[in-house]
Amino acid sequence: MKKKRIIAVAVTAVVAVSAVSVLCYYRGNEKTAEVVTKETTVERGNIVTGITESGSVSVGTQTQEYDLEIVQVDLTSANTGSSSTGTSNSSVSNSSGTISQQETEESSKTETGGTNQAAPGNMSTGGTDSVSGFIQTSSGSTAVPSAGSTTGTSSETTLVVEEVYIAQGQKVNAGEPILKVTADSTDAFRAELERAVANAELALKAAELEDEETKLKAESEYETYQAAGSVAEAVYEAEIASIDNNIASLQSQLDSTSDAAQAASLQSQLDQANREAETKKLEARQKYEETMLNYENAKELYEVSMNSVGQAAEEAQETLDTASENLAAFQSLVIDNTIYAACSGTVVTSSYAAGDSLNSETPLAEYADEGAVTIEVSVMQDDIESVTIGDEVQISFAAFADETYSGTVTAIDAADTTSSTVSYPVTIALDTVPEKVLTGMTANVTFITKEIEDVLYVSNKAVIAEDAKSYVKVKDDSGNVQKVEVTTGFSDGVHVEIQEGLKEGDTVLIESKVES
Repeated sequence: MKKKRIIAVAVTAVVAVSAVSVLCYYRGNEKTAEVVTKETTVERGNIVTGITESGSVSVGTQTQEYDLEIVQVDLTSANTGSSSTGTSNSSVSNSSGTISQQETEESSKTETGGTNQAAPGNMSTGGTDSVSGFIQTSSGSTAVPSAGSTTGTSSETTLVVEEVYIAQGQKVNAGEPILKVTADSTDAFRAELERAVANAELALKAAELEDEETKLKAESEYETYQAAGSVAEAVYEAEIASIDNNIASLQSQLDSTSDAAQAASLQSQLDQANREAETKKLEARQKYEETMLNYENAKELYEVSMNSVGQAAEEAQETLDTASENLAAFQSLVIDNTIYAACSGTVVTSSYAAGDSLNSETPLAEYADEGAVTIEVSVMQDDIESVTIGDEVQISFAAFADETYSGTVTAIDAADTTSSTVSYPVTIALDTVPEKVLTGMTANVTFITKEIEDVLYVSNKAVIAEDAKSYVKVKDDSGNVQKVEVTTGFSDGVHVEIQEGLKEGDTVLIESKVES
């Protein structure tokens, strides 16, 4: 019996120790909850709901190109208005050309007005066809009508970089210096541009002289045809009569002579005249018909000749205009041996170094266009009917918490089909671009399906639900906190409309428990 009591006491002791151990364990691991308070403000504005999709940000770029081509003037054939033109520009665009230069031997001959005249050597140069800094987003260069054929050999004259003022990641403003080129290369390039203008002026004068010569010749031919036609019939009849009279005269002389030798001679002449009469009459007839045809078509022949008048001069004038524009644009591009930024932005690419020659395949600089920011998201086929080009959307960025931006749907592309889903790429342009936005940032785009305007709202987290009623803790200017009953309305899942109980600007508290 005593043994049983001892066992019972021992069991009781073990249970007691276990209970104490468990109690100590739980007390040792017990977590305390701490209430963290955050202040927010009652605001007035719009609350929207819709389809929200995530996408990535793309920041556009602007390229300042070096695109120089040569205006070439062939003075060796200037009397035909022969020349060719190229284009040149230094603009913000997505195109480039090849820098090339042509030159020919000095003292080329140009034939004008039927006389030979010495002309300066044919030298073609490069320039720009637009003022430096002109910005465009489409590619290509301005086409200039050709004025004829081109002669000459390639020249190595280019602009050589002396110093670079920009680097990748650097913020620049339009008009700030980006490159300095050597004085020698600038002077040489400018000299060729000036020679191109001088050669184009000579070609224009030659073309004008040729046009004048063509005009005078056409007028002379017209007058000649008119005069010949007016007497063509009389001339024809006179030629026929002369042939017949010659035969009649020989026949009369033969009939009246009694001298055998003379008769034989006359007979021979008469036979010869009869044989030639038909041919001569046919030739006279053909000449008459040709003269009359020219007479009848004199006006048309004159107009055909005059059709070419002015064409060579017009083409030569276009060449001169282009050469002059190139020189002026080059002078705008390179000021005091320096090239300036054509737009503002962050430098994305700066490819030149001191000693490099500028070439059309390498742009002067590429800038991030912070004003051209787009977002592309994929919208599932079940939701795409709710999206239309021109729709306004709400945008938030993971990098800019608590900030909302607006945008517009600008494009809906063809369906992108995978093995299990069908979605449509949708492009959105931002109306206002946040500072320091970068390519690749994540953005959430909400395509609005419902919106209420000009209402009071607070964060959903500020509303406390108790006994089927809603409350908000309001903090006054003295720091006192009061629990206020409110009437709520529409919610977008983040904010809730406050219909009664609060006013705009009130400070409310958002409470959350944090375990420690």
